[in-house]
Amino acid sequence: MSKNWRVWSLAGVVGLAVAAVGFAATTPAKATTGTKAKTTTAKPMTAKTMAAIGTVSAVDAGAGTLTVKASKGDESFKLESSTKVLDGHGKAMAESELSQGQKVKVYYTSKDGQKDASRVYVLSHSATSGKATKH
Repeated sequence: MSKNWRVWSLAGVVGLAVAAVGFAATTPAKATTGTKAKTTTAKPMTAKTMAAIGTVSAVDAGAGTLTVKASKGDESFKLESSTKVLDGHGKAMAESELSQGQKVKVYYTSKDGQKDASRVYVLSHSATSGKATKH
């Protein structure tokens, strides 16, 4: 009987050891005292640049706005002092050269419902002249 008892005791100890290893493998490790937690800082959100293509329907130099008739309807853009106006070849133009009927591509960011133009490409000088340049 003493031999049987030893075999069963050894089997129980081995069984507990196997169960403990299996449990440890499925339980996530906890941080131990003295270790530093890894901290990350959130990156600031940047505005996504979008584009609209259409025909200039209005330019208000006093208000600094450009209205473009695009596929979604009329869209108004704020022209800032940093807004670049370029012809289809990338050559700088004066904001005062924007006029009704020009086909344009406007790159802008939108914040709180206001669309701020960063670049305006004049693709053609009127709705019927010139070929559009891809941008």
